[in-house]
Amino acid sequence: MSPIERRRLLGLAAGFGTALAGCVGGSGDDGESGGTATDGTTTGTPTATDGGTPEPELTDVESIQVGPVVESPEYSEDFVGRATLIGSPERADAVLDPEALPEDRRDRVRSFVDDTDFERSLLVLVQSVGPDACYSEVGVSDAAVSGGRVRFAARAVDPSDGDRLCAQSITYPAALVRVTVDGPVPRGATVRITDGWGNEETVDATSEVDPADLDGYVRPEGDPPAVRDPLTCDRDGFERHPSWVDGEPAWGETTNDDGEPVFALRVDSLEAEYGDTVTVSMTNVSGEEQMTGNRHKYNLQTYTEDGWQDVRGVTDGDPIPYTDEGIGHAPGEGFEWELELTGEGLVADHYHADRLVVCPDLEPGRYRFVYWEPAVAVAFDIVE
Repeated sequence: MSPIERRRLLGLAAGFGTALAGCVGGSGDDGESGGTATDGTTTGTPTATDGGTPEPELTDVESIQVGPVVESPEYSEDFVGRATLIGSPERADAVLDPEALPEDRRDRVRSFVDDTDFERSLLVLVQSVGPDACYSEVGVSDAAVSGGRVRFAARAVDPSDGDRLCAQSITYPAALVRVTVDGPVPRGATVRITDGWGNEETVDATSEVDPADLDGYVRPEGDPPAVRDPLTCDRDGFERHPSWVDGEPAWGETTNDDGEPVFALRVDSLEAEYGDTVTVSMTNVSGEEQMTGNRHKYNLQTYTEDGWQDVRGVTDGDPIPYTDEGIGHAPGEGFEWELELTGEGLVADHYHADRLVVCPDLEPGRYRFVYWEPAVAVAFDIVE
């Protein structure tokens, strides 16, 4: 199991401290897999795919150090390294947390990501492990593009040249690598990682986002602050918005047939007052493009003595139609909804805003947002 599983890599970086009296740092020799141990550039020679189509030309490889960390609750002795693929700004937001870095690195890492043109480049976040705190960097070398993938070597290195006392603690250096090409950006990466003991492992960079790494919440714990009476509306012809979800939606995540997460839904606050705005986001956490319906296919419900009921409806007596279409989402991408907790605010951004009304008015209680395709929900409380 990876020592960074279920956490943001950069979130762990805050655990790194200064070198303490202890063992003497090991050799800084990069060896065969070594390379630039700090920000730098390596290049490779373009090749051709098996079908004879030329690969995109590798024009630049740059790296910036974002580790190390000195502890990890998920450490296992057979861990050598891990690589995570970042192919979009949305994916970067889901994986990286620059605010958790020491201040001297925070702005540099943020600028490094902001300066990345994802039409020409991809990022790979690489982490390895070393025997002491002097192993503070990941060196990068031997970059090339072949078989439709970026390939390079990465190695945990000690840049101290063995002349510094180092804390006796297992350390996890990490680097963010930017690969730029002239041509179509590869959609995969393979990294040959060597740890601080010389153990080597070749890993494919993953595109998955661990739902536990996402900001936000799924639902409050405990009972609702209030359970509302069954909703009634005194407007002539009012018909409450129906739900097109069969049964109960999943809370927080949907999974594929193998039980692996596909989409994750999060709300930015578990508690809000009337007039506040809550933000709901849905993220593709798989490693492949996934399809959904359009962004308007959802219910906003409150919990009543008759169960969950949508707070919205129409008064013209006509059905509420929705188009049957598929929207593709790359890994790390998805939808976002900003919900102003007022009668007008909850319908303002909807496709049927000219027809929908909230009736009766919002009151304290538990509310949930339910997306239909796929069926997934989050909840929050409106309080006095």
